[in-house]
Amino acid sequence: MAAGLPGAEARTTAFRGVGIARNGKENRMMSTIFGESQSRTMLGVRLALLAFAMLLTHGATASAARVTLEWDANAEPSLGGYYLHVGFTSGNYNAKFDLGKRTIFTMTGLQPGTSYFFALTAYNSSGTGESSFSNEVFQVTTDADLMADFGGNGLWRYSGGWIEETALNPGKIAAWDEGLGVDLGAALGLQSFDGASWASLTPWQPAFMTSWQDKLVVAFGSGRGLWTYDNGGWKFLTSWDPVKVVDWGDKLVVAFGSGRGLWTYNGANWANLTTWDPYDVVAWGAELVAAFDAGRGLFALRNGSWRQLAVWEPARMSLWGSKLVVAFGSGRGLWTRDATSWQNLTPWDPYDIGSWNNFLVASFDAGRGIWRHNGTAWAQLSTSQPTQTMATGSTLYAATASGLYSYAGGTWTQMTILSPESMSLMTPP
Repeated sequence: MAAGLPGAEARTTAFRGVGIARNGKENRMMSTIFGESQSRTMLGVRLALLAFAMLLTHGATASAARVTLEWDANAEPSLGGYYLHVGFTSGNYNAKFDLGKRTIFTMTGLQPGTSYFFALTAYNSSGTGESSFSNEVFQVTTDADLMADFGGNGLWRYSGGWIEETALNPGKIAAWDEGLGVDLGAALGLQSFDGASWASLTPWQPAFMTSWQDKLVVAFGSGRGLWTYDNGGWKFLTSWDPVKVVDWGDKLVVAFGSGRGLWTYNGANWANLTTWDPYDVVAWGAELVAAFDAGRGLFALRNGSWRQLAVWEPARMSLWGSKLVVAFGSGRGLWTRDATSWQNLTPWDPYDIGSWNNFLVASFDAGRGIWRHNGTAWAQLSTSQPTQTMATGSTLYAATASGLYSYAGGTWTQMTILSPESMSLMTPP
């Protein structure tokens, strides 16, 4: 335990609340606001699935952890496509993604240190039949250490105890396949930390960083454009400065703003998706979801075609299994969207949403605190209002005004009285 980190002694704290009042609104559909399509009735048509294999690559962060699944195509002319089923225990799948006729798919946004089970079913072109499950594929994603930026108190790593990695005040931090990208200011620029040693990447300071595949993606601002870094080298992608960058499996999705619209990059070429400028973008399985202002609302892109999901403009978006989670703000509450319809979970407006294990986690202001939803009901985890939450494996982390806490069920444990300015997850060396 590092003595230099105030309050680093582990303290178990009563940090819980009582059950949430659901107000009878959690199952209410808003068909007058949201366009909905009819559910399909499956008649049990069986389409034989051939070999189903999985190739795995490990990312460095919760947002970058990914698996790539590949299988042989069916020969039936009636084939409509494939569903990917994902769960946390064998044979129990709580998420379902429509992949169309593709035979390779990279799933992103997996939590580190978590067991995942995958299986396929095929469906016919009329949408009336679905096959039995393919063989199941199992994988445990690599666990990750918590990296906490405590501002003037330096950058620390938690791996059963606190380890100070630098006393300098980091600016931005972002995990990627080779470690952690850290902005150490004008004097040192962008540095890389692999868990054991530091290396200088460039004297330029990043305006934005994220990860894609095995690369660090960096926007430097001031007309320097967008770059990727891996295996000791930089690659220049464009002179345009992005406003939003999203990992969409084999593609990087970039919104540039200023009327330049939304684009994808496949590692070699750029393709324009729309001239509209989205203010938020989320990769939702095989679909891309984009939020547009000026009364345009929420749209999803699939197989080259856009469809409107809602006329309301989201305040924030996230994913929960195979569901899209959207907070619309202005008293409209929190909603989930599956392939066909919307469901209202609560009229409260969350300021932060995410997932932990099989739960949806939402933070509400006005003293309401942190809550989790299991698909049926809400349960309050804490009356505190965190500034940031993050999950890895079985642990939920929450940064609050009184310090940093961890939760694995039962009670909260205070890790330090300091509150981090930002957090990230990095696979240990």
